[in-house]
Amino acid sequence: MSGPKVSVYTLTAEELAALAAELERQLQEMERREALLERARAYESELTEYERALPLLQQSLQRSEGWVDTKSFAAGMKAATEKLASCRKLLAAIVQVQDNAQAERRLAELAAIVPELEEVFSEQREQGLALEQRLADALDTTVAGLFRPDAAPQETKEAKGASEQSLPAFVRSDVETLLSLKDNCYLPLTYRRIVEQAIAHMRQAQQEQRLVSFCEVELPDVLAQCRAFLSLWQSSGNRYLQLLRRYEALCQMNGSQPELVPFAEEAAGRLSSLIAAEEASARAAAEQAYIRQAMDEVMAEMGYDVLGDREVRKRDGRHFANELYRCEGDTAVSVTYADDGQIAMEFGKTDDRDRLPTQAESAELVQQMHAFCQDFEEIEARLAAHGVCLDKRIALTPPSADYAQIINLRDYAAAPRADGREAGRARQKKQPAAARQAGEPE
Repeated sequence: MSGPKVSVYTLTAEELAALAAELERQLQEMERREALLERARAYESELTEYERALPLLQQSLQRSEGWVDTKSFAAGMKAATEKLASCRKLLAAIVQVQDNAQAERRLAELAAIVPELEEVFSEQREQGLALEQRLADALDTTVAGLFRPDAAPQETKEAKGASEQSLPAFVRSDVETLLSLKDNCYLPLTYRRIVEQAIAHMRQAQQEQRLVSFCEVELPDVLAQCRAFLSLWQSSGNRYLQLLRRYEALCQMNGSQPELVPFAEEAAGRLSSLIAAEEASARAAAEQAYIRQAMDEVMAEMGYDVLGDREVRKRDGRHFANELYRCEGDTAVSVTYADDGQIAMEFGKTDDRDRLPTQAESAELVQQMHAFCQDFEEIEARLAAHGVCLDKRIALTPPSADYAQIINLRDYAAAPRADGREAGRARQKKQPAAARQAGEPE
């Protein structure tokens, strides 16, 4: 029965449960990692804002030096710069470290420092304003004008323009809301374009002195659309992010390209469907990887050294992985793994070129196929001990010269060779006890 053997193997319920638990553990770690990186990205944005504010504060210091006392302000600037550098160093370490527990500890350190950084910058802003005021008092009004900061005031030009046209307070609030929506990271591109268009219209209306009309006619509709979206985000956004994080972790695990799923009312359902498909793929891949590893271990236990391996992709898209194991002399066992779970084992003679076996070689191979029968039964028994059991037998053909073949070693990537002692011990594992005691050669 030692012609080609094609079978489908599966795992015992116990091994499947253990595999599912390990898969879930890996996914949770990947989701945890992504959540940590999201927090790191939020701190990245915050630190960038402080870095942008630093040069403006530095300008205040430079303008005031020589005119008023700047020692306290300079000391504060030094403290702010050092604390910001410390935060940057911690943030870089968080992104680089791969251990989640270590990353969480460093995030906790960063979370403790950032409020101190905010306090330092807040004090510097206040001191900067006081410094500018003292500078203005110390200089002639005309000269002082030359030294005032060129930076835009805290209030945006658009909001200032709205204020200058004597808008009611609630309308000014709507204008500020519109401007804040421009940088809302959760707002989809479609809504952002609506907001950008509305801001362009608002600027034009401001120039034409009809801002009140814009705020009464166009602005309410734009805000209603965006607020409806943000309301949905408030109620379902966390669930969406959880599903999206899991989906992206599964795609990363499976090496698949994630589908873009924008946030919408139906997004959770779509993500759940995609997650189910990716989880099935991940389980199947993990099961096949376990079976392949078990096969490697069993073949090693029985003394079959790995000669080489290869990956084959057919024109129709089918993919196969091959492992070639050294048998007796110049014979080998080829194990082929197909994407659909089928595993084929074939026996052959090795050479370094493509050719057909001679008649004498075919006859010898048939005899060796018979000898391999017992090993095949032992292979399956040992696989069962690893939790791998037969699910379906596709083919179990008897020895025949029709299946005699020459396997070209050049088609395989060579595996590292074991040293002589290891190879000898491995070969002894599959020898009968009497043969080992007599010291018979293979």
